[in-house]
Amino acid sequence: MTTRARSILMAVAVLALIVSGASPLWAESGVPDPANPFPELIDPNAKGTKLSGFITIAYDGATPPQGSSCGSFLINNMFVVLTLGLNSSQVKPFNADYTTATPGPDCFDNTLGQEDFIKAIIRDQAIPFFFGPCGGAGQTTCPGFAVKSITQFATSGRAAEGAITAQISIAVK
Repeated sequence: MTTRARSILMAVAVLALIVSGASPLWAESGVPDPANPFPELIDPNAKGTKLSGFITIAYDGATPPQGSSCGSFLINNMFVVLTLGLNSSQVKPFNADYTTATPGPDCFDNTLGQEDFIKAIIRDQAIPFFFGPCGGAGQTTCPGFAVKSITQFATSGRAAEGAITAQISIAVK
């Protein structure tokens, strides 16, 4: 196949994707709205000093027992790594595992619990690192924050075990 024929074929393929409305992100994600995986966590109008980076969540799950009120699957544990940067000059990874906050299995559908866990990592680890010392006895109060966006969301798509990764932007007030 000639270079020109390849170029034409590529242009036709891209045009077909655009016309069909398909998105490679939709194929990767497996959530109803890949642009907003944690709707209660996001404040797109948040203002403040920007921290940005990546969040990766790996989870180990199991099928819920018979008669369980859990609609999907149980999370035995979830490991979160949040790598943030301030002005691209200072970058630091933060991490925690879910069992430190929620002993025992938790329902995957408990997104508010997972959002609280992510906020705790930001509040207890990231904010004091970038804006501290703050929060401890005799120290100043840590500044507030809001998650401005979570984008480029992708997941392994596996039900009982897998990983989620996304870009994250936080506004510190």
